[in-house]
Amino acid sequence: MKRNHHKTFNLLMSITLMLVCAAFGVFLILNWKYISNPQLLPNYRGNSIFEYQEDLARFRHWGFFYPWIVLGFLIYFQTFLLAYLLIRKNLNFSLRKWIIILVGTLLIYFFPTILDFLSELFHFNPYDYTSLSFSRLISNGLMLLIVILFFMSAMMLFLKPFRNYTKFLAITFFTSVLNVVFIFAFMELFFD
Repeated sequence: MKRNHHKTFNLLMSITLMLVCAAFGVFLILNWKYISNPQLLPNYRGNSIFEYQEDLARFRHWGFFYPWIVLGFLIYFQTFLLAYLLIRKNLNFSLRKWIIILVGTLLIYFFPTILDFLSELFHFNPYDYTSLSFSRLISNGLMLLIVILFFMSAMMLFLKPFRNYTKFLAITFFTSVLNVVFIFAFMELFFD
């Protein structure tokens, strides 16, 4: 029974990654004339293609930024699962535990957004009372987790105790690689 939950989550993560790739592919196709010849843009500067001219990038939110947000969430979620797998050698959770991990990861990953919403709702800015930038903490954490996920999943793929989880480890490895692709694409397309 518990193994079925694990397989279901593997399937959901695989479908999510396919949708991310499809959205990014559509984004590249729609913007190919600018990507292949950035001089077409008025006042083209530097290496980044859409810097200061994001409005010219078609489908940029649904094709680029939203998929990247999903990838970031998957990085956090999969890193927690990978750490648990490394410690306990299994991921045979009950459905209740899967939901707790999923909701907990959502709360951690979207904590800055939730905090901003609550501060607008109650007219209270927690940033005034702390020197921490929670959004920067989450994004810096993401960079660290990408590195951890990349190397740990690659190494664990070839270890005997984790043979039952090769699909999950392959998915985590692919997620970390895809996130690196998005980072380089962002630097090239939107940031100089």
